[in-house]
Amino acid sequence: MRSFIAGICSAAVVTAGLAVASAPAGASLGVTGTRLVSAPGGTEANGNIEEFSLSPDGTWAVFTSDASNLVPGDLNGVRDVFAVDMATGAISRVSRVPGGGEAESDSYEPMVCDGGEIVVFTTDSDFFDEDNDFNGASDVYIVKRDLDDDGTFDEFEQAGGVEIRRMSVAADGTEPDFGAYHGAISGDCSWVAYATSDALVDADTNETDDIYVRPTSAQNINRRVTGTGSADGGGGFLPALSHNGRYLVFPSFATDIVQASIGKFGVYLRDRDTDNDGAFDETNQVADEYINKAANGTVSNGGPDATTRPSMTPDGRCVAFKYFNGFELSADAQANAVYVRDRTANTTTLVSKDAAGITATEAARPSITDDCASVLFDSSDNTLDPEDSNPARDAFVKSLSTGELQLVSRGADGNAKLGVHLATAIIDPTTAIVTSTATELGGAPGFSGSLDVFRLVVGGDVIDTTPPTNVAISGVPARYTIAGTFNLGYTATDENLDEIVLQRRTGAWNGSLNAFATWKTFATPGTTPAALLPGYSYCFRATASDGAGNVSAPTPGRCVTRPLSSGSLVYSTGSKAWVKKLNTKAYAGALRTTKVLGATAIRTSVKANRIALLVTRCSTCGSVKVYWNNVLVKSVSTAGATTKYSQFIEVADFGAVPKTGTVKIVVSSSGKPLFLEGLAVLKTA
Repeated sequence: MRSFIAGICSAAVVTAGLAVASAPAGASLGVTGTRLVSAPGGTEANGNIEEFSLSPDGTWAVFTSDASNLVPGDLNGVRDVFAVDMATGAISRVSRVPGGGEAESDSYEPMVCDGGEIVVFTTDSDFFDEDNDFNGASDVYIVKRDLDDDGTFDEFEQAGGVEIRRMSVAADGTEPDFGAYHGAISGDCSWVAYATSDALVDADTNETDDIYVRPTSAQNINRRVTGTGSADGGGGFLPALSHNGRYLVFPSFATDIVQASIGKFGVYLRDRDTDNDGAFDETNQVADEYINKAANGTVSNGGPDATTRPSMTPDGRCVAFKYFNGFELSADAQANAVYVRDRTANTTTLVSKDAAGITATEAARPSITDDCASVLFDSSDNTLDPEDSNPARDAFVKSLSTGELQLVSRGADGNAKLGVHLATAIIDPTTAIVTSTATELGGAPGFSGSLDVFRLVVGGDVIDTTPPTNVAISGVPARYTIAGTFNLGYTATDENLDEIVLQRRTGAWNGSLNAFATWKTFATPGTTPAALLPGYSYCFRATASDGAGNVSAPTPGRCVTRPLSSGSLVYSTGSKAWVKKLNTKAYAGALRTTKVLGATAIRTSVKANRIALLVTRCSTCGSVKVYWNNVLVKSVSTAGATTKYSQFIEVADFGAVPKTGTVKIVVSSSGKPLFLEGLAVLKTA
């Protein structure tokens, strides 16, 4: 475990065994985040934070940024390399030219060794070696930041306080015509590796990219370390060094590094000290091996990734790498996958797959823990984790011992966060560094629209305390309906939805509504039929619960009534009598009609919040007056342009508290037909 954890993670609980078990029902993975880079005062950097690289001991990190407000005096408008003290968060610019001035072109690809003493980076600027840099191409430099060896890196403020040295030159100082790139440094600060297509030693005649190494302690000593005994063999890029520089790993499209004419590309490892004497200067005491090979020795026919640097444990035991079409490496391989080669155990493991063994369609940027226990990678495949709601890239940690996979680019609520999340470094099985565009990770705010770097510490489960959302019902008719049934819709949203409960209360036209009680329950959203009896009011609402026991608040009640039929009223007789007529188009198949002024229809003991007449409208139809407890509440006409049956006319709204009384309907027209189909009595409380 890297020693800086105790210093910078003191506020978080660091537990062992990320992804040993899935979160319990109702819980998501708990993640605590810290944003690692901000402008002074914690303000937003006005550019992206990219290529974040941590020293092996975790004390320093370097990164590339086009932001101009991270340090005072940044006026060059190009990408610079910065260092950040992981204990204090203090930021300094490393890509300053001799004398402390600014570079005029981009600097990038930074790496830093233990203690932050030496930084290696690539730059397009020729200001770092103005007297000798004339190739107009990128070059690899180191900056020694502590020439007086006092443990502080304030030497940029002193004349001659830092050493800036171009590493990508020949032993006699000849510069490469086409430049160099992909610089790497060993953890103990002793060796630098880089790639160039130029011949910096006489034996290099293959006219392709090769890996060179040189010590940081001596001037202009280059060693070409890729290739076989044949001067035309070899080739390589994106090197990585073990902690002491003994082991070098790199991808290559060469086919003759391990042995001539094997005919397969690869990721290769060179052991630079096969006689174990600690000196890496032996011309013949080296050995090359394929990393992209299965336990039985079969070498994959696929190809390495030219954009992803392999990740190696400090002792050179394990290498995590991306490989295309590595079908000989694993039976369940996809065309684009991340693997780990354990050289001691002689195993090659497909990493980019879920706990059930389903392989991601794509993965990149692996980072392996020092003990070869876990691997961080990113993938755009959102089927690796059932909680992955982010359609873009996410960061995942795979336990090599248990096979469990966990999505770690989560928010404080345990949910996957929108944005692009790039695997950057893994510290231990519970601590990862992720570069992300998210506005929040693990509770730490990000800066909108830009790339930021977060340290994410897994500290157990986030208990789900959020009830289901979007709980709703639909399809309930608006207040009045003549239909005997309708389809009630119900919905709710929750990743762990357990139950949707439909509740109902009912009451007859002359009584009170009973209390809401469970009517039906369902496991998933849908619809269900609801039957209505004449003269009854029905109110419906819904609640929903999840697997953690969270219950939503009930939805607002939706109330509806089916009318009393015309036969339920008491009519005047004699000269003001009503006539019953059967009519299949009318409600309940019958209606009552009259043309006599003053004819009445009465219903006593009504209890209602609202009352409506159910009538037939026609062009010659008459009008009525409606009384409540002998007080006129409304005069209405039943005339209409065309004949329409079963039309509701609301005549009284008593508000939230129902009232009890007598409804009397009095015909107020003479000689005009009045057709009464029923009386709707609605209770809502």
